[in-house]
Amino acid sequence: MKNQPLIQTEMETEIQFNPFSPEIERVIHTTNSQQEIWTDCIFGGSDANKAYNLSVSINLKGNLVIDLFERAVDTLIKRHESLRATFSPDARFMCIYKNVNFEISQNDLSDLPTIEKESTIDHIVKEEVNTLFDLVNGPLFRVNLIKVEDYEYIATLTIHHIIGDGLSIDVILEELGALYSAYVENKEPKLPNPERFSEFAERINSFMESSEYKPQENFWINIYKESVPTIELPIDFERPALRTYNSNRLDFPLDDAIINDLKNTGISAGCSLVTTLLAAFEVFLCKITGQNDLVVGFPSSGNTLYDMRQLIGDCANLLPLRSKINPEISFIKYLKQRNSQLFDAYEHQQVSFGHLLKSFAIARDPSRIPLVPVILTVDLNRTIEDDFSFTGLSHKLKPNPRQYGTFEIQLHIFRAKEGPSFQWLYNTTLFKEETITKMMEVFEEVIKKVTSEASNPLSDIIGGNYLANYNVLNSTEMTYPNVSLSELLRKQAEITPNNIAVEFHDSKTTYLELQKKINQLAHYLKAQGVESGDFIAVSFSRSPDLV
Repeated sequence: MKNQPLIQTEMETEIQFNPFSPEIERVIHTTNSQQEIWTDCIFGGSDANKAYNLSVSINLKGNLVIDLFERAVDTLIKRHESLRATFSPDARFMCIYKNVNFEISQNDLSDLPTIEKESTIDHIVKEEVNTLFDLVNGPLFRVNLIKVEDYEYIATLTIHHIIGDGLSIDVILEELGALYSAYVENKEPKLPNPERFSEFAERINSFMESSEYKPQENFWINIYKESVPTIELPIDFERPALRTYNSNRLDFPLDDAIINDLKNTGISAGCSLVTTLLAAFEVFLCKITGQNDLVVGFPSSGNTLYDMRQLIGDCANLLPLRSKINPEISFIKYLKQRNSQLFDAYEHQQVSFGHLLKSFAIARDPSRIPLVPVILTVDLNRTIEDDFSFTGLSHKLKPNPRQYGTFEIQLHIFRAKEGPSFQWLYNTTLFKEETITKMMEVFEEVIKKVTSEASNPLSDIIGGNYLANYNVLNSTEMTYPNVSLSELLRKQAEITPNNIAVEFHDSKTTYLELQKKINQLAHYLKAQGVESGDFIAVSFSRSPDLV
């Protein structure tokens, strides 16, 4: 897809389009969320762009009718605006086409030896998952079909987050299965009318201009007006000056009995499993960071908010949930607090995360993700594989791991056919694989403890009252001689002139050498007219020169 003839909007903004592109159906204003994704892709480069690729593979066994599968994909694209969309070069507008020429890429590996076949499948899927999308020219949705054997295929579906989220993947799978099944059975497909993303975007953008928006924004500003915490995760490598998007994913199963115990603990406090898992995850973060003031990114669904469940589009919004853990209270009490706070957050979920960042007093650090390096998503209410089917075929779903990711740690907890699965997507520039494995072990231990020791102080689970330890560490008050620091150093230089006063890397300075440098600086300042009682601004990195 290419851009189209010149379009003049009500904002009198001109966008140049390619006259050889498909016919345009409509041009709409993008949402704040889409503009945030675009900005990250532009400033973060190709790795950032690839970090927004969402991909799943379906292993299909049986007599797949390829023509009908292609017809089902074509109908799916015609039903949903986002699958026919591209973006203006400044990301202000989303261009929706009436029809697009969509082709499914295909690979026939049925004649390859088994060992070579497996490696080739792995290579093809990785290419599909990690290939860059062109946000201006499109398409932003692709399908690949691998023929493994005569009666086995792997269909890989990949979409860019700017036109679809996790729930969009669910809608794609459900509708694709229903459409294919109807065509195989020679029936008219019976699907709910598709929701239009253009309508969703209009509602979101109109709300920002309404009188209701400011109170929503103020709710979040008040939470962060006094301070904004920085989460210091226990990383394995030195943090680079510029953040990277290099990622890997580890998947861990968890016994359903453990999840059921946690669910019952939540029920006893009047809380859902989602809230209980969030609270347990926050206790886990407190344990591994030693921090009581935390922020966890928690996605909310615009589809649900506006009751537009048959919608494909970027409708997710990231809620920056702040928690302050008191180690003296029990998990049950903490859980009840979080339940109330989470309800408040959901009532104010219409303010986009990017808009909030502009409102917060956050010092931007190019080496870090602003505010929310850690993300948690929970979907344990259903098994997505049970929600779609293909007539005459058995299927198995696999969410594909990415080589690039946006966050330092993103934990997705969902229900697979085999049971609960914990997927850890982590930044490989910061973490080793064994560290993430250890984190999963610690988190599982925390989950077990918050269920078995729910009425005990959280300090029993965390492993200590970090706040009390912090206060002890910073309780540095002591008696001090009523003489100046320079006089103390002069006397020490007389007593032990050759003892080391300052050591920094390979550099060592004795008390005598330090005293000479002090005298030199003092004489220089005096020559500049500095007198006793004057204030002197000092700006040095942490080094011997600062001393």
